[in-house]
Amino acid sequence: MQLFIGLSCLRAFTEKIASEDWWTGATIDQFLVEHNGMPLQWYQLFIDSVVAPNTSTVATVVLVAQLFAAVTLLSGRSVAEGLTVGMFLNLSFLTAGAASPSAFYLLAQGAVGLWLAHRHLHRPAVRLKLEVATAAGSGLRYRRPLRFARSLLPT
Repeated sequence: MQLFIGLSCLRAFTEKIASEDWWTGATIDQFLVEHNGMPLQWYQLFIDSVVAPNTSTVATVVLVAQLFAAVTLLSGRSVAEGLTVGMFLNLSFLTAGAASPSAFYLLAQGAVGLWLAHRHLHRPAVRLKLEVATAAGSGLRYRRPLRFARSLLPT
């Protein structure tokens, strides 16, 4: 799934980088016209005040973000950061009124995010921190034997 999303980001990047209309901002202008009245109300304010007057700058930011997401997902380095950037881009398209294919990619990115979280939670150091936090939050004393000490709290 991570490879699929990374290749999708790379494909979107290469399509945009080859398009002159993308660089001039014409593609974003056309998108805004086609989706006029569709964005969420609070996002319409962002579109009107930030995106519409700066379409060529926004185009460059989107290109850099898609390349970053593609490289991180395909290389396996900083995957969580690349996934976050990709999800932010897709959420932006959804919020602007474009449900397809962003909704599908968000589900795929969510699946990879859950996999990353699951993998991260099974690391011993993270598990220990969670156990200590749970014990502290419930008022219980934490007494799990550790290699370096008999317990975290004195008796």
